[in-house]
Amino acid sequence: MAEEHSHEPNLFDRMIARRWWALLAVLVFTAGLGAFATRVKPDFRVEMLFPDHDQRRVDYERYKKAFPLEDARALVVVEAPDLFTPAGLARIVALETDLAKLPGVSDTEGLTTVNDVVGDDIELRPDKLFPRPDLPPDELAKQRAIATGDPLFKWTLATPDGKATSIRVTLKPAAAKLEVERSRFLHDARKLLARHARIARDAGVEQRLVLNGLPVIRSEFNELISMDMALLVPVALLVILILLGITFRRVAEVAAALVTIIFAVIWTVGAMGVMGIPLQLLTQITSIVVMIVSISDTVHIISTYKERVAAGDSVPRAIAAACHDSAIPCLLTEVTIAGGFLGLLSADMQMIQQFGLATAAGMLLTWLANVTVLPLALSFMKPDRAATAQKDAVESASARMFKRFVAWIEHTVKTRPRTILGVTGVLVVTAAVVGTLGYGAEYYSYDDLRPGSKLAQNLRYVEKMHGGTVPMAVFIEPVKPGADAMHEPEALALIDAIEQRLERDFPDVKNAGSMASFMRKAHRLFAGEEEAARSPLPGTRPLIAQELIGVDDSRNLRDFLSSDHGTAAVFAMLPDHGSTQATKVIARMEAGFRADMAAHPSYRVTLTGIYGIADGIYRSLVGGLLRSLAIAILVSFIIFCFVLRSWRLALIALVPNLLPLILTFGMMGALDIDIKPSTVFLFSITLVIADDDTIQYLSRFRRRFLELRAAGHPDPHEGAAFDTLRESGLPMFVTSLAVTLGFLTLLLSRFVGLANLGLLIGISLLTAVFADLFLSPLLLIKLKPKL
Repeated sequence: MAEEHSHEPNLFDRMIARRWWALLAVLVFTAGLGAFATRVKPDFRVEMLFPDHDQRRVDYERYKKAFPLEDARALVVVEAPDLFTPAGLARIVALETDLAKLPGVSDTEGLTTVNDVVGDDIELRPDKLFPRPDLPPDELAKQRAIATGDPLFKWTLATPDGKATSIRVTLKPAAAKLEVERSRFLHDARKLLARHARIARDAGVEQRLVLNGLPVIRSEFNELISMDMALLVPVALLVILILLGITFRRVAEVAAALVTIIFAVIWTVGAMGVMGIPLQLLTQITSIVVMIVSISDTVHIISTYKERVAAGDSVPRAIAAACHDSAIPCLLTEVTIAGGFLGLLSADMQMIQQFGLATAAGMLLTWLANVTVLPLALSFMKPDRAATAQKDAVESASARMFKRFVAWIEHTVKTRPRTILGVTGVLVVTAAVVGTLGYGAEYYSYDDLRPGSKLAQNLRYVEKMHGGTVPMAVFIEPVKPGADAMHEPEALALIDAIEQRLERDFPDVKNAGSMASFMRKAHRLFAGEEEAARSPLPGTRPLIAQELIGVDDSRNLRDFLSSDHGTAAVFAMLPDHGSTQATKVIARMEAGFRADMAAHPSYRVTLTGIYGIADGIYRSLVGGLLRSLAIAILVSFIIFCFVLRSWRLALIALVPNLLPLILTFGMMGALDIDIKPSTVFLFSITLVIADDDTIQYLSRFRRRFLELRAAGHPDPHEGAAFDTLRESGLPMFVTSLAVTLGFLTLLLSRFVGLANLGLLIGISLLTAVFADLFLSPLLLIKLKPKL
């Protein structure tokens, strides 16, 4: 105890001595970040998947400026056997009327509100398709034929068989832009549809109502993210507490670790608020990653603390010494992990960049919590030294079993090194082959939904009844911008050719629409069906266009003609069949557009919309995978060189961390798990998290090696390798098991991609610790790096 009082006080001694002031500083810091944490809200936008610096993103933004309503349209699909009867139309009238009254709704377009273009050879005029529900039977039959067969309405308004109709609900700009307004609309619309469904049931009609469309999809994704957070965070925390309880076997130490995790999570979410990063598909797991990684620092600090208490140090001295000994190694570990996450900034995708930035900040704040909150919590809990010493003296059955396991590893490394290398080689080669054969990069516009989820089922249903759920647009612009440029005969001919080719050559396009559709109908009214059949669009097209603009009720052409009539679009909703098919379709479409521009050099034709940007996302995924992995390897090597002070040890350190990535690649191929936004950073993140155990093992090996060499040991490499294995094996295994189980909790996610991510990272990290336990000692003994 005399030795204890003779030490030089360090920063942590001073912090413990003034713990009330330190606690006040921690609480003030927490209050500041906590205020920003309240600003973090869920936000799912498909645009987060778009490449930031791809030309397709630039094209999309230009299109959105001219046609801003793409993401402001909700959709209500109504399926009933009596739609085109007075009773069915009366229900549609009531539904549309109520939908139009909802807060945030601008207007609705359905069977009873949409305008048809009617007229004769003298004039055109707008008229409601169904002016009233109680039309005579012959008039109902006529209008039904128009709704289900006319190119203006088929698929966009009604299915060809007449079993379902779609009501487009256009939201006001503020309601479409703000998540709080979208969520309010979703809540109100659900209540309204439930009430109308009850009315139909009471009338004895089997009527199905499905709410969809981009504003709805966004809000429902946000709901799923919030439900994921409510489930995954408590489950991960419970798993962590159980593991900490098994490891420390004392309530005070588990409670201190729990408090540390809570503060680290609050600080991380606060940092997200400071940076303006929302909760989205990936950042929702940032808190879980923080909790998981926090275990490693906590285990090292508390283990050292318990050793010092057992050696006779007072509690304050033991806490300060543990933090002083562990602070720099833990900081280097967290910097390594943070560097790997910062490498995700190289991915050209906002969703991944936000996740990388938020989680990198979380890693550094996790370290800060472990060297401030954890020692303060331990100092206030004042354990009973006698009880602590007695409990720690009793070796657990699991610890005894692991000691036998380490002894077996040591025996195997000594006697069967070729077997270890052979088994490793077979596993690596097999994984590489399986991964190469099974590699895929398939993703969907509304990705990662479990097939049985309600949202996924609704999307498939809407594709069946409306033709598609993914907006696609062909944007037509004059090379020399000008108002009314789309009135020119050449522009009108180009638009007409594009629309007809889309529906003729691409089976997925069922509901293409443009001003050319209205022109063709107007021409039939002017010229008569027989003449129109012989000459679909004669030289009077400018006159027809002017007539259409004159009868436009501001809704018929707003998706197809910009407000200044300077640009136009051919618009369609396509089914979400995945990026592979989309890339092929896009290539065929663009080949046709290049021919169009060669024939009409005064105009530029661009494929865009959410569907049109799919190819750019694919390139971004593959490029992002390679860049982030390269950065992670570089960061790991630099940190290894700095910590171990040997480039030879740094190279050895990379081996047990890179090999599990190959096994993970093989598992992805075997399980048919594709590279997508939620899994693209898998390899880089696994690598930097796995670095923790390697740093702990090799840094201790270096210290022990130098001690043995100075003492004249005949083989300091072998002696240090096995001494370090016996000393560090159990903490390495415990932390790896904790991290693995923590990531495996993601299997409970409502998103398939996150579940796959948790599975792959969990298993990869578990294989990494076995690589550390077997390969690191073997490589050190056989290669005998000079230090």
